[in-house]
Amino acid sequence: KPTVTEEVVELHRPDLEALRAGGDRSFTEVLEARRSLRGRGASPLTVQQLGELLYRSARVRDVRTTQDGEITDRPYPGAGAVYALELYPMVGECQGLAPGAYHYDPLGHRLEKLSGPTPEFHALLDEARAPVEPFERPEVLMVVAARVPRLAWKYETLAYSLVLQDTGALVQTLYLVSTAMGLRPYALGRSDPDFFQRVAGVDGFGEASVGAFAVSGGDAPLASP
Repeated sequence: KPTVTEEVVELHRPDLEALRAGGDRSFTEVLEARRSLRGRGASPLTVQQLGELLYRSARVRDVRTTQDGEITDRPYPGAGAVYALELYPMVGECQGLAPGAYHYDPLGHRLEKLSGPTPEFHALLDEARAPVEPFERPEVLMVVAARVPRLAWKYETLAYSLVLQDTGALVQTLYLVSTAMGLRPYALGRSDPDFFQRVAGVDGFGEASVGAFAVSGGDAPLASP
C-alpha cells in the first residue's frame, strides 16, 4: 500500500540469528503453550516488543517481479503472494510510543501515524475489552483490513474466501510469535467496521476490516530450557 502519511516511526528489527541460536523455545513448546490471554501482564508492552512482533509476523522479506506484477514474500502465507491484508495498530498504551492510530508499513518496517486518540479510536479499544474480569482494554489492538480488489482482479469470486483464509493465517502467526515472546494475545470475533473506516480514513468498499488481534505486555519472555 502506498505511504499514507509523512509522520512515521521506525521500528526495532530483532536479531533473527540470535533467536535461531537459542533465544526462542522450540516450535512444539510454543504451539502447545499458545492460549488466548486477556488482561494485563506484569510488564506493559514496549515499542521494541511491538516492533519485534510485527517484524517476525508480517514484514516483507522479499519482493519479486512476475508477469502479473510485483509480489512479496512474508512470514505468513498469502493467496497468490498478493498479500491483500493491512495491519492497523490502535495503540492505547505502549512504552516509547504515543497513543493513537497507526498503519504498519511491512516493506519499510515502520509505523505511519494516522491520528491521535479520537472518539472512534477509543470506541474500537472499548469493544476489545476482555469479556471477563477485569474488563481491561488491550494495550494494542491490531485491526486487520483487506484490500479485496487486490485479489478480486485475479481470483474474482474466490477473493472473499481467500481473504478469510489469509486472515486466519496471519492471526495464527501473530499468536505464535506473541507466545514465543511471552506476550498476552487474543483474537477478537468483532471490530466495528464503521469506526475503523473513520479512524483509518479508508473507503470500506476498497479496504474493509476483516479481523482484529489484541496484544498486551506479559511477564518474562519464554526462555529456552
